[in-house]
Amino acid sequence: LILGLSACSLFSSDTQDSLDTAQTPATISPIANTQSSQEKTVNTENSKLKWRGEFITGDYGHDGLVPITSGVVGFNNQNELVAGNFTLDIQNLSIIDLEGEVQKTLLDHLKSKDFFDTENHPQATLNITSTEKIDNDRYSITADLTIKDISNSIQFQADINQDQIKSMFNIDRTRWNINYASGKFFDNLKDSAINDEIMFDILLELE
Repeated sequence: LILGLSACSLFSSDTQDSLDTAQTPATISPIANTQSSQEKTVNTENSKLKWRGEFITGDYGHDGLVPITSGVVGFNNQNELVAGNFTLDIQNLSIIDLEGEVQKTLLDHLKSKDFFDTENHPQATLNITSTEKIDNDRYSITADLTIKDISNSIQFQADINQDQIKSMFNIDRTRWNINYASGKFFDNLKDSAINDEIMFDILLELE
């Protein structure tokens, strides 16, 4: 039962289609002025971070949310994003597609050492290390993501203006030592293997 439930799925088919068909511009312009002249905080009550995970077959999974504890972003005097740091409350992550005992069973498993080990690692952080302008309000962002005290650099695209940040991207959970039911580490799992990719859909409201 635990193995069957522990596929950490969220996005609607429409959202997935928009992720798959997003066009990547051919050129990226480095931001010359990286000095922050204005900072904005994230409105944590109106912001959302959704996660999706599924079996390797893509036929089944579960949806959830991770609370955003705090966040600050910096803009230069051309109103371009140049900095940012965010704290995520992994200890209070939730599952939104299940209820009752089944939900509790899966949630307890996600919080265990098989996955996020929230007793010892209750928070995760994301710190922007560099940004590049793609076009208009679209950016390519490089950031350090720390989960379970393991930091790895990730790259993703985001739509950003003075009031809002939107992004969708995947991470390979095994880079943060979340190896449970991964086909990379366990043989003979067949269709019970859990996809290494965790998808995130982020909406940050700035104030």
